[in-house]
Amino acid sequence: GSTLFKNYFIQDLRIMMRDRNIKVSEKNLEKIEKLLVINDFEEYLYQSEEFNKVTQELLKILGFLDAIENKRIKEKVIVQSYKSAINDLKSLYAAQLDEKLPVQNERDLQMANNFFFLKNLYPNEKFILWGANYHFGNEVFNFKYTEQTEDYIRKIYVQEKKIIGHNQVSLKEQINEIKELQLAKPMGYFLKKKYQNTLYCIAFTSFQGNYLGLHDKIIPIVLPPENSIEKKLNENNGTTSYVDLDNFNNEELYSSNLGYLPILANWSNVYDGICFVPEMYPPKKNDYSEENSLSEDPVDDIKTFKGFVLDVETKKPIPYADIYFNVSNRSSVSDENGFFSISVGDQIKNKGVISFSGIGYITSSINFDSIKSLEKIYLKKDKITELDQVVILSKRKLTATKIMKEAKKRIRDNYVQNPYNQIFKYKVEGFDKDNNPSFYEEALIDTYNSKGLYGSNTVENNIFAEILKLSYLPDKYSKEKWRGVGDLWITLNKDIILSKSNVLYRTSSYDLKLIGSKIYNKKK
Repeated sequence: GSTLFKNYFIQDLRIMMRDRNIKVSEKNLEKIEKLLVINDFEEYLYQSEEFNKVTQELLKILGFLDAIENKRIKEKVIVQSYKSAINDLKSLYAAQLDEKLPVQNERDLQMANNFFFLKNLYPNEKFILWGANYHFGNEVFNFKYTEQTEDYIRKIYVQEKKIIGHNQVSLKEQINEIKELQLAKPMGYFLKKKYQNTLYCIAFTSFQGNYLGLHDKIIPIVLPPENSIEKKLNENNGTTSYVDLDNFNNEELYSSNLGYLPILANWSNVYDGICFVPEMYPPKKNDYSEENSLSEDPVDDIKTFKGFVLDVETKKPIPYADIYFNVSNRSSVSDENGFFSISVGDQIKNKGVISFSGIGYITSSINFDSIKSLEKIYLKKDKITELDQVVILSKRKLTATKIMKEAKKRIRDNYVQNPYNQIFKYKVEGFDKDNNPSFYEEALIDTYNSKGLYGSNTVENNIFAEILKLSYLPDKYSKEKWRGVGDLWITLNKDIILSKSNVLYRTSSYDLKLIGSKIYNKKK
């Protein structure tokens, strides 16, 4: 859902405003995109008055959208998405300031309103919702905080620190997070209030097993106490089962359904039923190397083709030529001597095309089924035509700002949108408090993006990368540490200067060091 919102919301909103003759300045549209879509609060940090002012501007625009009569379904969805994004602003802004809001009531209320919206659109449909146990709880606030629960918090805290190496928050903060549940009104509270017995909420819980903690570390579940739902269900049959909570006759029991921590409550006032799994385990993650694991054909046998890319006339090597195999989205680049190596899976079954291209040369393609050897590939030089001087004439005065805005509208016309290959040199290093090197990595990264000149942090956009070379401090380097090549998204997030995700626009997203500032056009 978030990916769809980021990719299409602004475009859909513009179309809707145009169709409905709603006039909103380009400046305000930029604010909408910056705050609601990109969540960039850089210029409003520690300036709450300015942030409140721009929030009111966004609400005013929402008023115009709400006032539209006879909205089509898509338009209704756009307006509801706008409301949801505005609702998130307060918590997202607080997070930028490292301030934590107690519980998540505002967010859960908006989640409930989103469901009310969908139910009104389709009143005769049955809905099945899936999400975290907490969000579907009803009277979570009626739990009892006990010494036994606090003992479990301490046990879990010590265990996570031992396994992970550190804790995300302090012990005091973890205790306060649980106590704050006394203020909690999750989405389930609002849904149950409206739909009563026509709504049936099921929670999931386990007696033992493992869960995935910070940095993907496997954490064992601390076994629940004697007076717990999990203990009773495990002793009764010890198999995966479903229980209607009315069977517990309004007993106060411990349960770990809110995050592996036993909490005392009358759970029949929170959920209608519980699905019990005796032993849980984290799902297996598929790495990029396993992308074809669901294929019917075996992928173990990988063919590698090697050769040289040469100039057909001079017979000299063509350095940094691009080699791309269209079926598997694999790409490679020749080195300074024109040498290349590209691997393809044996599952390809002789289909596809390998393309060779270089700056100033005509692209050459070879059908995969005709390949016997790729020892030498010759490219012809492209004819270079010198263009006449271009003079821009206009009846109106063209300022630099206007030219940039016009160029922005024509990005797809003026910039290559075809798949591209680029090599990045990536370097990361850190220092301890005595300014001694604490870690260091340097790599050459070969990338391929099927969508062309477009940066993204989302996996769905399929930006592929391969580490060509890697060097590091041997005693400091660890694949388990989330730094270095693990932060490759920073390198890939390099949209063209006119876009909204580059380093000049989203400074808060990058690890930058301020070395000075200047005043330009009355702005710092």
